[in-house]
Amino acid sequence: MKRILKMMGLILSYLGTYMIMQFIAGYIILIVLIFKQVLYTKSFQLQSSDIENLISQNTSKIILISIILSLIVYILIFSLEKKNIFKECKFKIISIKKIAAIALLGFGVNMIIDGILNFVPVDKWFPSHNQVINSIMGGNNFILTFLTVGIFVPIFEEILMRGLVFNELRRNMNLNLAIILQALIFGIYHFNMLQFIYASILGIFLGIAYVWTDSLWASILIHMIFNSSSLIMSKLLINVNILVYMLIGILVFFIGLKHLYRLTHVNQYN
Repeated sequence: MKRILKMMGLILSYLGTYMIMQFIAGYIILIVLIFKQVLYTKSFQLQSSDIENLISQNTSKIILISIILSLIVYILIFSLEKKNIFKECKFKIISIKKIAAIALLGFGVNMIIDGILNFVPVDKWFPSHNQVINSIMGGNNFILTFLTVGIFVPIFEEILMRGLVFNELRRNMNLNLAIILQALIFGIYHFNMLQFIYASILGIFLGIAYVWTDSLWASILIHMIFNSSSLIMSKLLINVNILVYMLIGILVFFIGLKHLYRLTHVNQYN
C-alpha cells in the first residue's frame, strides 16, 4: 500500500509541477506586458478581455517558460535522489531503420485521427476544443508556435508522461495496465474532451513505441510528427478526399507498426 501511495504522490507531484509552472509563467508574462504598457504609455488600462487576449497572444512564450521551470524542478527532484533524469528516461540512440518505421507510425496516426475529425461536428459537440486551438495558434509568430508546439512540447511531454509518469506506473504494476493508464493520464491532462479522446489513443502508441525501442526518442519523434503535421495542415488549404487520405494513413500506420515490431522483436533485425 505504501508503494502505491508513494507512486501516486510522485505522479501527482510531476503533473502538479507543470500546472503550477504554467500559472507562474502566465503571471510572469502578464507582469512584463503590463510593465511595458505603463513604461511606454504612462497609464494602466487593461480590462479582463484585454488580459485574455494578451495571454492568448503569448501562449507559446508561456509554455516555453513553464517547460524550462518544470524541467529545473524535475532535475532537482532527481538530483536529491542522486539520479540522472535523462538517464532514467532512457534517451538511447536508435537506428535509422527504427527511425523510419517510427516516422511512418507517426504520420499514419496523425492522418487517421485527422481524417476521423473531419467527420465529427467539432463545433457542435466539442465547442471548447476550438478555443484551445485558437489559444495555441493565437500568436502572430508561426515559427515560434511551430518550434514550441511541434518541437519543445513533444520533448517535454514525453519526458513528463513517458519518462516520469509511465516509468513510475510500470515499476508498480502490470505493463499492459501501465500503458493504458499512462495514455488516459496523458488524455486527461489536456483538459479538453476531444483532446482527451485522441490524446489517449495517441498515448497508447507512444507508450508502445517507448517500450519496444527502450528509448524515449521513439515516442518523442512520433509526438513531434503528430504535432508538427497538425500545425502544418492547419495552415495549408488543400482539398483532399478524406476517405482516401484516411486509407493511406491506415496503410502507412500498419506498415510502420509492423516494421517497428520486427525491428524490435526479431533478433536478426536488431
